[in-house]
Amino acid sequence: LMGLILMIAWVLVALKSQVPHTARFQKDDSRSLARYLTASLVGAALIGLVSSWLDVPRIAFLVFMLLFFSIQIIRHQLVSSVR
Repeated sequence: LMGLILMIAWVLVALKSQVPHTARFQKDDSRSLARYLTASLVGAALIGLVSSWLDVPRIAFLVFMLLFFSIQIIRHQLVSSVR
């Protein structure tokens, strides 16, 4: 149960950091990747409603990598905007 709560929290943090950047689309902007990451995470969440992607190691790794990348790209943008 604790793992499920942590996984949901991790997905929500990733989506919360990506959604504000999906509306602002500019050409040659690194935030344009946010649309694709958000769509990928939402797609994985929708598939997870009807079947378990955690049973397949390759797909689970892909989703975890997308989550990690989503969180890291926003942290990198925040750090670079401060400098």
